[in-house]
Amino acid sequence: MLCLTLDAKTMKENKALYERNKDYVSLVELRVDMLDPSEYQKAKSFPVEIDVPVILTIRKPCDGGRYAGTEEERKALMADLSQGLFFYVDMEMDLDFPELEKELMSRGVNIIRSLHDFNGIPRNLPDLARSIAAKGQIPKLAVTVRTEEDLEEVFHLGEELKDVPRKIIVGMGAYGIRTRVGYRRLGSILTFCSESDPNGIGLPTPRELSELVD
Repeated sequence: MLCLTLDAKTMKENKALYERNKDYVSLVELRVDMLDPSEYQKAKSFPVEIDVPVILTIRKPCDGGRYAGTEEERKALMADLSQGLFFYVDMEMDLDFPELEKELMSRGVNIIRSLHDFNGIPRNLPDLARSIAAKGQIPKLAVTVRTEEDLEEVFHLGEELKDVPRKIIVGMGAYGIRTRVGYRRLGSILTFCSESDPNGIGLPTPRELSELVD
């Protein structure tokens, strides 16, 4: 599945982004951290306003996001907005929020546990991924790919994690485009695309990716 990252400042712009690209994607990720704070509450009803599943993401700066509030404020916002009919909620691997975790799983909401490493490829990823999958959650491993050797390592990771059926593996950077094009080879359930690639991590446009995927 191709997932369109919605990274505009207003919900009106995000809806327009989806409308322009809906022929190419199967779901969207709503990046609430990119919204103007005055738009936050409008996000809660968004899943019922479009006809594809929505991932709720409120990314903190150290993970490539732009949420400017405190961590407690971010957690409160996540708990509030996740009461909307989101199909997935992204919770970083280091986020300690068991109350929300339990509440989401009781409602059948899919939790994505994400890790973003902008320096390289950590060595403990298989163990991390399996521990998350064992809880019924989806590991998302986003790593930085700078060389052909790095690229080979990422595809080897996909082979190593064949026993984890629901996972997302993404290579960031110029070499990472091949992990997006070949996401099915990695065993990923989805991969991401964007009209703008605001952080310069190698996100292709929806149309480009739809034409390139293996």
